[in-house]
Amino acid sequence: MEKITLADESELFATTEGTLCLTWWQGEEELYKDISNADDTNLLEESGIDPSVLEELEGFNEQEQEFLDLIGRPSIEIEEYCSVSYRLGFNPLPNIRKLLQGKIPVYYFCSSDCQLMSKDKSLEGQPYLAVIHDIYSHDVTATIMRFWFDDRPAVDLSDANEQEDCLGIAFIGNDNRELIVPELEDK
Repeated sequence: MEKITLADESELFATTEGTLCLTWWQGEEELYKDISNADDTNLLEESGIDPSVLEELEGFNEQEQEFLDLIGRPSIEIEEYCSVSYRLGFNPLPNIRKLLQGKIPVYYFCSSDCQLMSKDKSLEGQPYLAVIHDIYSHDVTATIMRFWFDDRPAVDLSDANEQEDCLGIAFIGNDNRELIVPELEDK
């Protein structure tokens, strides 16, 4: 289905980015408002509509909606901003962190094969923004990821065979410091 009509005649639809938008008429002017997943659930329930109907809404993308709910902007905006910044030689992450005001942590990766793990059990399942930057093409993917809990014993990475077992995983300590990328540090 393309749109969901609510009890007050407003309509809920998925944007081209896959996020939810509410539209209604005020006089002769059609108004639009991006809405969060929590808001849409309330609107649907108030109209007597089962929230599971969102699964049938054409173009709706649950991951993109989560991104918008957490970041306040669609992923394409963050990706384009980062891509242009990297091409111009600027580090976009400090400005993204300012935008988010500490709402969720932001991490930089140059591989999509990474996942953050922590020895701090309280971080397990908590979201973070992963900015994945291909340093050759400057393509950027911005995505919401979640911390994994690492309950394994510490690994001695001096042995090459053990290093292979750990490839693609980044670790953070209990102090929750972010990874430092020397070529992108603020000057």
